[in-house]
Amino acid sequence: MPSPSTIGVVTPGSTYDLVCIGFGASALSLAIALKERQSLASTVFLEQQPQARWKPCHSLISPRMKTSFLSDLVTSENPRSKFTFVSYLHSTNQLVTYTNSGRIAPSRPMFADYLRWCAKQFESHVCFGNRVVGVMPRNGNNGLLEGWNVLYEDISTGQRGSITSRQVVCAAGLQQKIPNVLSAQSIRPRVAHSSEALEAISEVLKDKRQTPKIAIVGETSHAAEIFVHLHGIHGNHNVHWLTQRSEVKGKEETPFALESLHQSHQVPPEFSRQGGERSRSANALPRQLMTEIYDFMYDQSVKQPDSSKCRFQVRHSTSITNCQVTPDNKVELGFQSGATLNLGSKSDIYDLVISATGYDTSEHRRILSPLSQLVDGHNITVAADYQVNFRSGVKKSNTGVWLLHSPIDSDEIDDALYQILAQRSARVAQALIEQRKLPAEETTSEDRSARL
Repeated sequence: MPSPSTIGVVTPGSTYDLVCIGFGASALSLAIALKERQSLASTVFLEQQPQARWKPCHSLISPRMKTSFLSDLVTSENPRSKFTFVSYLHSTNQLVTYTNSGRIAPSRPMFADYLRWCAKQFESHVCFGNRVVGVMPRNGNNGLLEGWNVLYEDISTGQRGSITSRQVVCAAGLQQKIPNVLSAQSIRPRVAHSSEALEAISEVLKDKRQTPKIAIVGETSHAAEIFVHLHGIHGNHNVHWLTQRSEVKGKEETPFALESLHQSHQVPPEFSRQGGERSRSANALPRQLMTEIYDFMYDQSVKQPDSSKCRFQVRHSTSITNCQVTPDNKVELGFQSGATLNLGSKSDIYDLVISATGYDTSEHRRILSPLSQLVDGHNITVAADYQVNFRSGVKKSNTGVWLLHSPIDSDEIDDALYQILAQRSARVAQALIEQRKLPAEETTSEDRSARL
């Protein structure tokens, strides 16, 4: 086993008890669960992001978490742990201040700092800047799988290597989803994903002498949050929310419901969605958020009846058709909408484009694709302890693969995830430890049925 004092370096050919792919909140919670059970010694975490760019959680616009400070990485499983949020407050001399604030939900910056505080205590086990290419099966002398070769790539040098482990946890997390039309290398510097929105907005608005124009692309609740956030910033910036939806709609009782009834006959049938799909999309947008948008859009319409001249616009039924960089380093978006359906594509120029288009949850399929012929069934499934179900008789009992995040989580970041992290990590940690005690023999069908 490599020396744990070697921080940020993984040695090709090394052997570990456990390799964890990714070091987000789920993996960090698992690290805590293993640490508390004194079973972390021969474990390494491979994280794709460089340490300088690593974020312990996704940046969202809303300033506060939507869950209690008790929904941290460990409290529900062990409230006496030194990794609780309360321990973090005490350790950083913030306990009295936080208590006096009377807040149940911590701010996002504070919770992110809590995660960084926890992560710092695992530095010797984390190797940043290493992208996992795939997990390959490793056969033993009797033909049964006895472990895994984890292939990785150093993102700074491109150099590839491989390490070996009997157990692998895939916690690669969610990957930014950006439409192909916005992904070209030439325009990428002017396109920010919603998880990067706070920093990108701050950068584009810092020059008070300019009148920047910002486009938000997408149908997620994050798009609505960013739209509201930009409205709340004092300045003279213009914002266009380009959405393929035929209407902005939350719960049925929001003001948008009546507005949509009035406008429904104006929407071209080519851009109308099926009722069930529209209903599911509408329910994804919180009522309070939709009401807030309606209020300021209504106030704006009173002052400026011509919606095309308003600073904040929601452009319904709009699809991006092309994108290019202008000579003055801005982004020109070509689009087609219900209003221009018979007029061809039109275009507009923006200083910043924010892609609020969600996340890709399929990263685990790429990483575990070499195991596709070994899993039980046509798709990857997991048992109650989140262990991947392999066909009976293909591997030894003391080796396995666990899957956190996809396909368990959705492509919308939700604070509710933190409520289950501690219990989920405790279950996975216990399963990892119990498996290490098993003899090196094949998994029987009785064992597998019991686990399911």
